[in-house]
Amino acid sequence: MSALALGASMGWRPGRAAATAPLRVARHLRAAPATAFAAWLDPAVARRWLFATATAPLAAADIDPRVQGAFRFAAHRDGRLREHLGTYLEIVPPWRLAFTLHLAAMRNEILRRRVRSMQIMQAQQFAGAET
Repeated sequence: MSALALGASMGWRPGRAAATAPLRVARHLRAAPATAFAAWLDPAVARRWLFATATAPLAAADIDPRVQGAFRFAAHRDGRLREHLGTYLEIVPPWRLAFTLHLAAMRNEILRRRVRSMQIMQAQQFAGAET
């Protein structure tokens, strides 16, 4: 099913604002919470997986890992440099990370800033989690 068909099946229509309900994505990792958390804040590690693909590695990964610190991930896509930019709002090692995120665009395009958060839980915590 295409992304457009999936969105339509959930009530989304072109021109309508996206739903504001939270989206929960779970991933089971064979790593200690501290190791998984550090992968988000260490530029050398993050550049290998965050916004990178096998055919399009990142051109740059700059991270200032502190509250109000900024990050920048840049990759060449479709002949253009694409930059993912943001600011850290909350850093609670090794459990929670909240940040703004937007794609730097051409000057005539609207920038969309969204707040994202990431929470690391151990398997027994995950089983009963609400958020």
